[in-house]
Amino acid sequence: MVIVSHDREFLDNLCTKIVETERGVATTYKGNYTCYMNQKSEREALQWTAYEKQQKEIDKLQDLIRRLSGGAQSGRAAAAEKQLERMKAEGLIEKPFVPKKRTFTFPPVEKMGQTVLSIKGLSHGYNGRLLFKDVDLEIEQGERIAIIGPNGAGKSTLL
Repeated sequence: MVIVSHDREFLDNLCTKIVETERGVATTYKGNYTCYMNQKSEREALQWTAYEKQQKEIDKLQDLIRRLSGGAQSGRAAAAEKQLERMKAEGLIEKPFVPKKRTFTFPPVEKMGQTVLSIKGLSHGYNGRLLFKDVDLEIEQGERIAIIGPNGAGKSTLL
């Protein structure tokens, strides 16, 4: 079963595996949503530690190369260059991804009426395929609804 939800408590109670897609890569985490968040935080912390350690080593080697090149200890500089090239050939640790902070707020609105949404006799389709016909729907303030149906039934189109 595949579930797409923003309700963390729901995911905690139902899921045994979380698949995250980030920047085109899918990563699977075992456990519920809380376990996923903990595992992801731990993984990011380890990646930051490894990345920072690697950067210090690169800086140290580059400084050594810069100081010793062309002098009496140019052999040490050459060895440092080889070590740096070997690190690059083996693959450098990627800097952890830090998503941009995005903020969004709804502008303040006047007090809404009791009826939040009212639809009467709505029909819609495309390419000769009718998705829904003569739909009547009324949503009152405070109600929580679920629109369910198979893929392609027109749930998102209705919204």
